Amino acid sequence: MSSDPILGYFESLHVDALGIVRLQWVSGLRITGEIAEYAIRAVDELNGDHRRPMMIVGSETPTNREARAVFGRECSVTRIAMLGRSLVDRTIANFSLFVNPPAAPTRFFTDEAAAVDWLLDDRARG
Repeated sequence: MSSDPILGYFESLHVDALGIVRLQWVSGLRITGEIAEYAIRAVDELNGDHRRPMMIVGSETPTNREARAVFGRECSVTRIAMLGRSLVDRTIANFSLFVNPPAAPTRFFTDEAAAVDWLLDDRARG
């Protein structure tokens, strides 16, 4: 792993043209409480005074108990779409959401277009 946390933890972290924060974890990462704290700070810093929806790519990335507790805290994210590839990813994500519900409304998707539609749908904001 790189000594630079952004290069070591995120494949990418940016705000796209639609105003969605996109976070993609590096492959093979296991997210600890320390990494989760860093990620939340990085997203809050990126958002500044704005609150934005976020898409997490790599929802199958394993997290420990401390990381799940950190991700349950309030931050500058209005809602979260977790983008995965399979029913196994969905099962793991749904279990994590049940055990440690996040502060922001969160849903799992396998289709990126559906995730973007949900993130940007004002009627669904909660």
